[in-house]
Amino acid sequence: MIYFLLGSCLGSFLCVVAQRLPLKQDFIFSRSCCDHCRKTLRFWELIPIISGLFLCFHCQRCGKRISFISWLVEIIYGGIFYFCCTQSSTFMQFIALVWLTAATLLSLTDYFYFLVEPKILYPLHLLLWGGMFYFHQPFYVSTFLLLVILGIFFWFSLRDSMGMGDWLLLAFWVPWLTLEQFSLLLFVASLSALVVFLGNYLFRKQPPQRLPFVPFLSLGLFVAYFL
Repeated sequence: MIYFLLGSCLGSFLCVVAQRLPLKQDFIFSRSCCDHCRKTLRFWELIPIISGLFLCFHCQRCGKRISFISWLVEIIYGGIFYFCCTQSSTFMQFIALVWLTAATLLSLTDYFYFLVEPKILYPLHLLLWGGMFYFHQPFYVSTFLLLVILGIFFWFSLRDSMGMGDWLLLAFWVPWLTLEQFSLLLFVASLSALVVFLGNYLFRKQPPQRLPFVPFLSLGLFVAYFL
């Protein structure tokens, strides 16, 4: 429970980082505020998970609706942090924490801005690669070559289906995955994206023009590598 609660607090902070870092805004010293009226949030409005429920996802000052995504991320990252801290070895704790934190942050920047933020992508994945090499993990050249072939195919035939940031992110992930894991990652990502697309079409009667794909890739990564 302590791991989950600590992870929920970190999840709330990750939301702030993902919202402010691409806009070059301070996310360390500036207080959290309402997105609508810009009033500084009081301490009881910042309690992870509980505050959102207590306030019914509305700002107490202006009455406007508070984003549901922050509350959802607090729950999801609470579970992720618990999962990372309960791994059986120091290696798996380190790799899971770095890899899944990077995936969470990049999923959020993709959700907010359709952007794979370089200031998050490069430092965290250099740390991940350093850990992989330090712990002597196998580097799968064959899987990376398959990604290159797929990238060339999509570039010439389905260029708009995935952004360059998605391919760059996969380039950091794929060398550490077997062919089976990579295939499972793509299957889970594509299937979950299709489900969300059809859900939007059925319930909103209008399919979304664009879907952020990094959250689905992150789900595929979790299923393929960590489960």
